[in-house]
Amino acid sequence: MTVPVTPHLPKSGGFCEKSISTKAANALDLTVVFVSPLQVCDGSGDPCDAVCGGGGCGTCGGSSCDKGAVTKADNALDLALKAEALLKVKEGNAQSLNQNVSLSPLP
Repeated sequence: MTVPVTPHLPKSGGFCEKSISTKAANALDLTVVFVSPLQVCDGSGDPCDAVCGGGGCGTCGGSSCDKGAVTKADNALDLALKAEALLKVKEGNAQSLNQNVSLSPLP
């Protein structure tokens, strides 16, 4: 990736095109993060956790497994769906109020 050098940047003192593109490339490096089954399910999976399961166990997470990513994701989805429903109700109320205000006669 090459970032063009704009005319107002000096071509000396570390602002050459090569140093900018190297800095940009270094900023875009991705780090691979290894996630253990304990972080995903809140159970190790070897042996299978009786409550939370684990990788290859057929179950992963659950209401008692609040430290696992699966349970956290399920909880986040549940909250998002509840928020969406509430916003739809509030939007309907606002539209109704707007319609009532626009239809009301002026004094």
